[in-house]
Amino acid sequence: MNNFISILRRSTLGLLIPISIISVSAIIIWQWPTFINKAGKIREIKALFVILPFLPYVLLGISGIMGWRYNNAGLIFSSTVLALVYFLKGFFGKSIDTGEGFILDSVFFLLPLNIVYFSFLSKRRLFAIKGILYLLPLTFQTLTILLLLYIKDKSIGGLYSSIGKFSINIADFLYEISMMLGTFLNTGSIIGNSVLVTPAFCSFVCVFIFLLGKFFYRPDAIASGMIGILAASFLGINTIQNEISFTIYFFAAGLILIITTTEASFKMAYIDDLTGLPGRRSLNEMLLNLGNKYTIAMVDVDYFKKFNDTYGHETGDQVLKMLASQFSKMTGGAKSFRYGGEEFTAIFTGKFVEDALPHLEKFRKSVQNFPFIIREKDRPKAKKKSTKKRKMTKSGTKKVQVTVSIGVSGPEKVGINPELVIKNADKALYKAKKSGRNCVESW
Repeated sequence: MNNFISILRRSTLGLLIPISIISVSAIIIWQWPTFINKAGKIREIKALFVILPFLPYVLLGISGIMGWRYNNAGLIFSSTVLALVYFLKGFFGKSIDTGEGFILDSVFFLLPLNIVYFSFLSKRRLFAIKGILYLLPLTFQTLTILLLLYIKDKSIGGLYSSIGKFSINIADFLYEISMMLGTFLNTGSIIGNSVLVTPAFCSFVCVFIFLLGKFFYRPDAIASGMIGILAASFLGINTIQNEISFTIYFFAAGLILIITTTEASFKMAYIDDLTGLPGRRSLNEMLLNLGNKYTIAMVDVDYFKKFNDTYGHETGDQVLKMLASQFSKMTGGAKSFRYGGEEFTAIFTGKFVEDALPHLEKFRKSVQNFPFIIREKDRPKAKKKSTKKRKMTKSGTKKVQVTVSIGVSGPEKVGINPELVIKNADKALYKAKKSGRNCVESW
């Protein structure tokens, strides 16, 4: 129950920024007529009205550049596609003719699907072999839409006739697919007079539910940002006939992307990617802001090198992840960091060493008693019958005990200099290892 409440709290905080931006955008749109009446005679405000349609391009361009700077292909693609949607609306205007409607309906249907695709590319580099391959789905989408559009209208460019000279069957087949797709995309709207057709609306809803579930399962800045831009673009498209609403909502999408990029870059710099704990940079910043009363504990996994050599580095990584999960349950209000390798640091602010020792001892026992299971490398993956499955589970896995040694120190002996306190905690850690490991020692 406590874990569920913790996940719900972190998820709510993670969605706070996009929800706030979209809410402010809605209030601005709602009060826009009043704002116009009061500010219509102010020269500066008139200038703002002139540049307002270009602001979404500016924000989306900035977010794309930031995504490129931090090797985040997902954010680059998101900025590009949102800018394309905004451009197409401005290029086609409010009218939805046959060709224009086909393109817009296709783009609106594919937009949420692309967003969920981009959410899985948050740590990918664009200018690499794999990064270029990620462009293939977007290229395929563009070529398919254009091909079916020109096949659909036999009089445009003579494409139908050109393909027909090569093979009339292929031309007819593509024409039928184009007509079927056009019929599918033009099934009407279930939101009043919205230009968002039913298939596109269903696409938005399904992707929104998927991203929300993904976010609650593992909250992070990228997931919350993608939910935000999905909601902002949905609202913008549904108000496409209103120039101001469409512009403001896509402006909000660009702003959410910039904040998402900032949060993602912060995570890269300050959060350890393997364990999810704050890293050395975060620790150094916290050490600069400690008061006069604190306790620092250095934690080291016992025989970790031997463990890696015996079971492999992948299993060693699982040990570090397990240890990070145990840190999240540590009592006493400790703040945990990955110091480096198999070493971790825990800081108790406002506590003397004797106050922190019971919490560290409880943590040590929780690690010792954790049922860490190792899957044998030669364990068969096939499971034919339930009786054999049970036998394979017993013979194909191995339970091992993971323990930690902990060294603790405070500023009582060396003053408030955190670096000296860490050195003393390291001495205490060495003392714990000499004492037989799997224990807590102070200095």
